[in-house]
Amino acid sequence: MDSLITASARALAAGDALGALKRVALRDDPPALALRGIAMAQLGDHPRARELLKRAARGFGAHEEPARARCAVAEAEVAMAMRDFTGSPRSLEAAAATLESHADNGNALQAWLVTARRLLLLGRLDEAAVALDLRDQVAGERRALPWVRVDKNYIFDTPEGKRSLADLFEGRHQLMVQYFMFGPGWGQGCPSCSCMADHTAGMKLHMAQRDVSFVAVSRATLPEIERFRRRMGWNFNWVSANGNDFNYVSGLIAAGACRGVDTVAAWLRGLRPSLLPPASRR
Repeated sequence: MDSLITASARALAAGDALGALKRVALRDDPPALALRGIAMAQLGDHPRARELLKRAARGFGAHEEPARARCAVAEAEVAMAMRDFTGSPRSLEAAAATLESHADNGNALQAWLVTARRLLLLGRLDEAAVALDLRDQVAGERRALPWVRVDKNYIFDTPEGKRSLADLFEGRHQLMVQYFMFGPGWGQGCPSCSCMADHTAGMKLHMAQRDVSFVAVSRATLPEIERFRRRMGWNFNWVSANGNDFNYVSGLIAAGACRGVDTVAAWLRGLRPSLLPPASRR
């Protein structure tokens, strides 16, 4: 993979959508189109993002089925953010099956989650239940992936001052992290991430009773996060990773992948989940 594609993917992982675009803005090859599409989605231009992701999917060759499938999942998420439910759910299910067959369990799980959320929003509850059952199967395979020890001391900006990753556990053994798409200079956060955030308060008590702490992590600065939090009326833990590479090393965006939205991961003390299939880790 060429250096500009890798640099663009790293910029996206760091929440720098404009930086990602600068590296691939003049390119029309499929990986560049996919990255441009994700960047436009992060910047809130969903129609343009959707167009770019569709072009990327068409551009990948027959031997690049997983790449086409990842683009389909990303495009479906953008369509859902636009409240466009006209697409066929079969294409998303086919993408999930393709990703499963190539052991890309993280993206396959995301495909089933998008499918279920779409069906729920359409009021098709029985079909959503079926999709969630399939999601559970993929989630089991994902949990079977190896965990990786974390030795780096990540420091985050919080309303209480500087806090380490270990501090975010708040004495519990498990930590649920929402990688909230909200970058420096953005006027507001990702619509899909915000939708989840609207329902976080009700989960906190139940998670605490199960030895789980919750935190949202964004690349925006702490003052930007606090302004948006007050505007939305949220009270969950939300910290800034501005200035560190936490999002990238967590495996959220692999170089050239078409994902880049609304991701949640569970952590154990000292370990992080491996979200990428073994063949993708280097």
